[in-house]
Amino acid sequence: MRMFFWRTLVCALFFIIAASPHARGGGEPPQSAIPTPESVLGYTVGSDFELANYEQSLEYFQQLAAASDRVELRRIGETSFGRPWYLALISSAENLRDPKRYRETAPRLPAPTALGLALCRGLLMVPGPGSN
Repeated sequence: MRMFFWRTLVCALFFIIAASPHARGGGEPPQSAIPTPESVLGYTVGSDFELANYEQSLEYFQQLAAASDRVELRRIGETSFGRPWYLALISSAENLRDPKRYRETAPRLPAPTALGLALCRGLLMVPGPGSN
């Protein structure tokens, strides 16, 4: 029962993030090309007596990743039922092209006082388009 709760929570968070205006920005295909949860699941997320199962949730994220350069699915292991377990990375296309940078930066940020405020700001700054 506890595992079901966490899977449901993770799926719900993914749907919320994917539907947020911040997840849809520049560089996206036209809005009509991005599948909505309703178009894949066949019902509105949050409808009474409707809950997406594993296969439906995975199908939605696979379609979303295929339609958008801002979503990437990564297989991270297996579920307790032996099914493939995926992580959905949702960010700008630019950030998804350079995951190594963020993997190297992330461990340095938990103790920002040890790094100094200026260095922390420098680690988090991302140059804008056209800057070198």
